[in-house]
Amino acid sequence: MYQNVIQGIPVCMDQNSTFYSKKNICDYENQVIVNKQLPQWANNQEKQTEIQCQFCKRPIITITKQRIGKGSLVCSFILILTFPVLFWLPCYKESCQDVVHFCPNCSHLVGEKLYKPCS
Repeated sequence: MYQNVIQGIPVCMDQNSTFYSKKNICDYENQVIVNKQLPQWANNQEKQTEIQCQFCKRPIITITKQRIGKGSLVCSFILILTFPVLFWLPCYKESCQDVVHFCPNCSHLVGEKLYKPCS
């Protein structure tokens, strides 16, 4: 029914058909606001993401933190065996670390992106 409607924009609906207009010529009672559906998890996202928190049910933009994960440790171990001077590099570079997403309201973990060394 709302196939040509931009999400989050008020639209006017003609009473006799399914014609939609972005103009403000309709009465206020005929306006329909289509809400944007937000995902509930921020898995596999590298940057802050807009979601609806699964726990506090509020629309939020996640807080991200970097953490050293298994992928970073595997890379460090391989570097110890091949180039021992550079073993610390995966633990220092943020692009080689996991990204963890938290809700700013309730502080629950709402997603993560794990670093995979060979992908």
